[in-house]
Amino acid sequence: MPGPLLFARYAYPPNALGYCGPGDSAGFLGLASEGVDLRGLSRLAAQFEGAWPYLQLIAGCNGIAEPLDLGVAQPPPLDAADSSMDECLLDHLKEGDDERQQSLSRVVLFEVKHRRPRPPDTRLAVWPQASR
Repeated sequence: MPGPLLFARYAYPPNALGYCGPGDSAGFLGLASEGVDLRGLSRLAAQFEGAWPYLQLIAGCNGIAEPLDLGVAQPPPLDAADSSMDECLLDHLKEGDDERQQSLSRVVLFEVKHRRPRPPDTRLAVWPQASR
């Protein structure tokens, strides 16, 4: 499945509820359902105020040019630990001087320091429900 379609699968539920993304959730769903206009989906994905900068950051930390590359859009296993990714995220967040970035930096730092393996069924309980 192409990255833009996978992103749309996870992004549509909060978009339909009005939490984030483009105002026309029906149009977003339509493009995703057709699965043809991947560039159009990418343009709409860039309107997700929270997810898009995070996808850009993940892509950049991994040397990937496209934020909706499947390797970026696909959620990793919840118990995956990648210290180089953690460091890249923290470095980026520390560079920011606005309050939101500083707050995110504290959250990420806490998560990195206190990372614990999660139960194996956690991913099954979360991701498939969001993709229906």
